[in-house]
Amino acid sequence: MKDVASSQASRQSLIEHLESRLANSEIERALGGFALVLIELYGDGETSREPGGAEKAETLATISTQLRGTLRDSDFFAQYDERTFAAVIPQFSDRATVERIIQKLSIALSRPMTIHGRQQAGDLSPKFGFSLFPSDGTTIEALIAHAEKAF
Repeated sequence: MKDVASSQASRQSLIEHLESRLANSEIERALGGFALVLIELYGDGETSREPGGAEKAETLATISTQLRGTLRDSDFFAQYDERTFAAVIPQFSDRATVERIIQKLSIALSRPMTIHGRQQAGDLSPKFGFSLFPSDGTTIEALIAHAEKAF
């Protein structure tokens, strides 16, 4: 599974990954398409009120680990922006399967996390949006817009 540390690099890596998939769109269609899942995080507890710097980085790394552990090795995973992660899940074109994956991601975020040496309740309130290639779009812009609209 591929992931990148910084938000800027991750967003760029996501775009490059999607460009690569779309460059092979006929193969992607033949394999059943793919899902783009965006996970936007909001929280009511300590994990959402981190002051910044190293503490914030540790919180995001812990959340990233929780999410990555739910995905398959063949899935692409990156931090999209400060509060949003993205996953590209190949060979999925039906909404019911993607909704089950989203449910697993939600459960992963509800589990307690150890941050700064303290166990904290999973108090994040994630919002999920997804799009399917090719039914929801055949361009990067259309796929991202559809996933964002689904929040």
